[in-house]
Amino acid sequence: GTDTGHRNQGIDGSWALNNPERLVNYGHLAVHRVTAVSKHITERHYGAMPQRSYFAGCSNGGRQALMSAQRYPGDFDVVLAGAPAHDFAGVAAAFLNVTRHMYPSMEDLAAPLLSAEDRQSLANAVLARCDAQDGIEDGILNDPRDCDFDPDSLDMAPEKVAAIRAVYGGPTAPDGQIHVGWPFGGEDAPGGWGGWLAGTGQQAPNFPPSLAFGFGVEVMRHMVEHDPDWRYERFDFSGFRHRFRTAAAALSATDPNLDAFREKGGKLLIYHGWSDAALSALASIEYVDAVYARDESARDDVRLFLMPGVLHCAGGPGPWMVDLIEAAEQWDETGIAPDMLVAGFAEGGGTRPLCAYPHRAAYIGGDGRDTSRFECR
Repeated sequence: GTDTGHRNQGIDGSWALNNPERLVNYGHLAVHRVTAVSKHITERHYGAMPQRSYFAGCSNGGRQALMSAQRYPGDFDVVLAGAPAHDFAGVAAAFLNVTRHMYPSMEDLAAPLLSAEDRQSLANAVLARCDAQDGIEDGILNDPRDCDFDPDSLDMAPEKVAAIRAVYGGPTAPDGQIHVGWPFGGEDAPGGWGGWLAGTGQQAPNFPPSLAFGFGVEVMRHMVEHDPDWRYERFDFSGFRHRFRTAAAALSATDPNLDAFREKGGKLLIYHGWSDAALSALASIEYVDAVYARDESARDDVRLFLMPGVLHCAGGPGPWMVDLIEAAEQWDETGIAPDMLVAGFAEGGGTRPLCAYPHRAAYIGGDGRDTSRFECR
């Protein structure tokens, strides 16, 4: 058995301090070991190995899913990766970049720079500018990449605008962009910016002011800098990828080479909510673009579905109620890659299509909660 390198609860990276074995276990080896042992137990009990094996995970589980496809191509026949934290270094950089703007001093963490009212004003301004671009004013951006909202148009203090720009722009270094930023949309959603990026000012004792603060600082202290007292006030991103290289070797699942997985008949289905405030959907696009650029035929075995208005893994005003396991099973059994999935809304009823990237759902008029009123283009 394995505990993926740690037994800690909450946001605490101290288990990884100066312990590369635990880091590798957490990074990728644990799932592989459990898979091998589980298959052996199944064989001993039933007298035969499993006919098919699927892995499904979201967030860090999505990272584990991609690790399985990249490093252990024989473990699973089908892999479902939701909102994967696959670029561990990039995610840490993005979290730190936002946190340094939201909380400039690690000694003053009581009140967030952006209040709930600020986030509401921001969300309203984004929707006022871009909601109607897809033909439906429903509080959902069908594709945030079409939005041309300018944070400078906000009636807010310069430091607040700078923090907002840090979210959308992503971290940079003198040698270029380190990681993508977050797309527009969902700024005021429950479980969105408030919990992940800006903080709410209502954190429990001994809990970080935001999840970005917690994960970013803990990763740097215990996995990269190996200094429990490390602080970000004087930190800059010069040479960030180089400094992160040892940890990234164990943690990041960014390899676009899926040849071995595909040669064994493997199928990879990735899904990501456009309004995910934890992990940017743009990073999943970046990865799939790299896979397709390396081998155009990978489109037959690798599919990405972007979910408008959907938060981290699930939730939000967008259509996220879809049986992904069933879709993956049909793909596995028929060999026909899905071009479209039908997803339901959690509130208010209705459905909308999720189109396989790079296609997206185009509204053709009528009921905006009727899949037949959209086309994948």
